[in-house]
Amino acid sequence: MMKATCNVAFLAVCVWVTGAQACPGSNMPSASDAAVAGQRWLTGRFVYSFSPDVAADTGRVATFEEACQKLLGTTALRCTPRSEAPAAPDFVFVINGGHDFSYIGRQGGCQVLSILSWNNPIIVAHEIKHALGWAHEQQHPERDRYIEVDFEAVPARHRAEFRVRDLKNEGPYDFDSIMHFFPSDFAFPGEVAFRTRPGETGRATAPGQRNHLSETDLAEIRAVYGVEEQQ
Repeated sequence: MMKATCNVAFLAVCVWVTGAQACPGSNMPSASDAAVAGQRWLTGRFVYSFSPDVAADTGRVATFEEACQKLLGTTALRCTPRSEAPAAPDFVFVINGGHDFSYIGRQGGCQVLSILSWNNPIIVAHEIKHALGWAHEQQHPERDRYIEVDFEAVPARHRAEFRVRDLKNEGPYDFDSIMHFFPSDFAFPGEVAFRTRPGETGRATAPGQRNHLSETDLAEIRAVYGVEEQQ
């Protein structure tokens, strides 16, 4: 039987989890926990495990590990499969889900990270960056200096996607970030959820891009988790 685990921090996202894909054990965070930002990852490791169907698909495993390495390759935080850290109490459990989804930060214990868009490592990196502790860019505490959100253009069930969150890990506002929405995301058909403020148009070349990591995407992670020591 399938059950829906809905992230109340991201009301637009609901992950369908089968019994085979649920976190092993009983320490999976509840859906309500997703509304609260988690903690940083400790001991220099970002530990992950795969559901059996993902583990059996070498292409999906390679995509996830490529995305993780793109984010963390120059930092002091290591992408670590749980097979190399079997006693690690905290880890993400990567599933092939009906949506792209992640909790924000380390929740404690096992936490689901769901991927639908396996064809794009940058979308996978977007979800990993959530798990590392970052919210969406349009939730940046200084966003109102750069964009104007039109809440009337957004269905009520999606408005939490535009709630400002100050997680104390944000760099400068970045239109180019992989964490930024496209203007029409979660808006009513034919509407836009936000507009760039006058004077910022030149910087907002393509908010919502999922082609590359921005310099700020990487700099934020280095600032929080440190830089890889040179050998």
